[in-house]
Amino acid sequence: LAHYLHLDPVTAQPLPTNKSTNSYAGIDTSIMFYAQWCQNCHKFAPIWDVIATLLHAGTTQSNFIMALFDCELNAHHAKLCDAAGVTHYPTLL
Repeated sequence: LAHYLHLDPVTAQPLPTNKSTNSYAGIDTSIMFYAQWCQNCHKFAPIWDVIATLLHAGTTQSNFIMALFDCELNAHHAKLCDAAGVTHYPTLL
C-alpha cells in the first residue's frame, strides 16, 4: 500500500518521485480499508471477494488488484490509513 500511495512505509511521508521505477504503472487498484471490530466490514467482505473473483483481480488475466487493509493492525498501518484519508470503516478507494 505504501509504495502504491508513494509513501514511506514507516513515516507515511511522501517518497521522492522517480517515474522510472514505478512497477505499478498501468495497474489499477481498489482497496477496502477495514478494522476487525467493524461489523459492516465483515458483512461486506464476502461481496468484495465475489467482485474480485468476477473481475479476475490479481491474476495475469487482469490489470486490476483488489486488496484488504487492516487499519488497526499496528501503528504503521494506522499511519498509512491516516495518510490515505481513511476516516471510517469500511472505506473503499
